Formats: sequence, C-alpha cells, structure tokens
Amino acid sequence: MSDKKLMTLGIVAVVAVAAAILVGRISQPGQKSGLVVGPLIGGMDIDRIAKIVVTGEKGKQKTTIVKSGDRFVVAEKDNYPAYPKSVNELVARCLAFRTEELSTQDPAFHKDLGVTDDTAQNTATFYDSDNKPIVGILVSPAKGEPEKQQQGAYIRLAAENNVYLTLSSPYINSAPMDYIDKNLLEVDTKKVTEVSATDPNNNSYTLKGDKDGEVVALLDMPAGRQFKGTEYRNVFTALSNLSIEDVMAESKVKDLKPDWRYVCKLGDSTVYTLRLGKKDGKVYLSAVAEFTDKSAVVKEQGVESQEQLKAKEAKLLARDAAERFTKKTAGWLYVIPEYRAANVMKKLTDLLEAVPPAPKPAEPNSPAPAAAPKKKP
Repeated sequence: MSDKKLMTLGIVAVVAVAAAILVGRISQPGQKSGLVVGPLIGGMDIDRIAKIVVTGEKGKQKTTIVKSGDRFVVAEKDNYPAYPKSVNELVARCLAFRTEELSTQDPAFHKDLGVTDDTAQNTATFYDSDNKPIVGILVSPAKGEPEKQQQGAYIRLAAENNVYLTLSSPYINSAPMDYIDKNLLEVDTKKVTEVSATDPNNNSYTLKGDKDGEVVALLDMPAGRQFKGTEYRNVFTALSNLSIEDVMAESKVKDLKPDWRYVCKLGDSTVYTLRLGKKDGKVYLSAVAEFTDKSAVVKEQGVESQEQLKAKEAKLLARDAAERFTKKTAGWLYVIPEYRAANVMKKLTDLLEAVPPAPKPAEPNSPAPAAAPKKKP
C-alpha cells in the first residue's frame, strides 16, 4: 500500500461527504453554539504519516499502526502486515468528519462533552516520522435520540479547544484485528482436484474431485461403507473461505503440537499445506503454499496463439501467488474459529457410515400372502 493511494482515497471521501445533505441537529443545553458546517480537518499531508494510534472504549482498546518500509504493520500483533483497505478506510473516514455547529470553545467543558483523553469514546492520532503529531481527533460517545434519527457526537481536534457537534456519530475501529485481513484463504473450489487429511494418529484419507469439483469421491472407499451426509464436501471445500480470529508470531505460542495436517491441491499445480494443533481451547494453524510445476516459462520461437499466451500468464500468476502467500505466512500462527477448524480436522470415521443392507428378494415358489378377509357390511 502506498501513501499516495491513501491521499487519493482521503480526498475522494472528503468530496463525497461535502455533497451530503445536512441532517438532525443536537444542541447542548447551556452552551453557546453557532452553525459551523465544514470538514473538521482543513487538510493533512498524507505523505507525512508514519504512525497512527487509535483508541476505543474510552481508552481501554488501542491499536498502533506503524509504517515499515513501503507498508504499514500492526504493532500489537507482533508487527503483522496491516490490511491496506482498512488503513485506507481509517484515513478516509477521519478526513470525512464534518461539523454542524460549534458547541463550545471553553476547555472547562471538554470532560463533560466527552472529548478528553479519558472520556472520548474514540481517538485517532496521526504522527510523522519524528513521532510528532500531525493531527489528533477525539470523538465523544454518541449523543441524541436514535429512535428519532437525531444521533450525533461531539468532536474535537487535540490541538484546539473548539468542540463541534458532528453530522452523525463518527466511529473509529480501534481493535488490532480491525486492521488485519481476516480472510486468510479464498480458494475457488472448482479448481480443487484433491484434498487429503491426516489425524494425530497418522491416519490419512484422500478426497478426489472432478475437473469442476462437482463430484467428490473417496480414494479407496472401504468395502461396505459410504459417505454419511455431506460432511465430506465441507472438508473438500474448507479453503473456499478460511477466516482467522487472531494472529501472532510462532515464537509466542509454546508447546504447541501441530499434529493435524491438511493438504489441498489445485489443478494449476498450487498446493496449500496446513498444520493445525489445539492449545488452551484454541485451534492454531500454520500455512504454506507451493507451486509444484517447476518448469520454466519461455517464449517459443515464432508466433504463439492466444491460448498459449494465456496459459503461460496463468502459470506465472499462480506461481507468484503461491510465493506471496508463503512469504506472508512464514513465521506466523493463526487462530481459526472452531467451526472452520471442524472442516479441516475431520477423521475418516466422521465421514463414513455402513451401507444399509439391500432388501431381501421374495423367494421363488413361495405361497402368495393370504388376502385379508372382507369386512361384513
């Protein structure tokens, strides 16, 4: 993520909000007020941002987003890469904050209005590379009557005494995981050709799919057994939407036994390998991707068809995607929800049941069953 992208999104957000229609006004009894409509932040040099600190729940929650090289990382999560989209949204949201009226210029009222460090519901402070504040924002808890759609909040710049009423209730995401991409994997199930799972007792099984993943079969189905329900499909498509709840450096989790193994193979030669283990009621996993087609992509002599060029491009894209994924996940452990973990930690016995016995055919030459006697009228 580049800072220039942040600047573009921030400017667009300000312009968009500037065109919005003014909504309900709320006044604070006993305070001198006046109509002051416009952006809270007159301007901010986005290129200077080197750190962002946001707080929530009146200071109980804190997230520090620090620029490291050409990207931002989340300090509270061992400097795991921040999700560019979430950082963009934070900057755009802050640049889009608008005021409706001036509530007070007297700092004596700041605490009562909820715009001090210990009373604000949310804060956001942007720092430069010298760790000096560029701008700080304090937002009070929501005010007004939601049922009448007259809900707003008070807002103040940290360097100023002016407190304004906002057009709405601005909210700033403040949890560290709010700034991390929770979608670890989104695999197209039509590209999955094979999935294998190995339990802690080293018992393995393999599910194979057709070219579109529509038909899934168990390799070496035991005699007299069949799939029980559709749980096997949940195993086969487990990586279609693999979300996480938390992330931390591998060194933070001691004595973890990753005794489950899940391998997913795609038709384009990409192979995802997950190792999972349970500790303190949580399921942790590590993940890597490998592109198994090691042959070089070369330009052939003469003119190549569009199909050939597209195939080579697809191979390069898949190879690069596997390399990026492994680089991103190396050295990290992820906590996944229990219901997600259940799909990749299924034993074979959980997937199969006995084939019901076929009905016995009638024996030849056996007398027909006697007809029931007719009832008398």
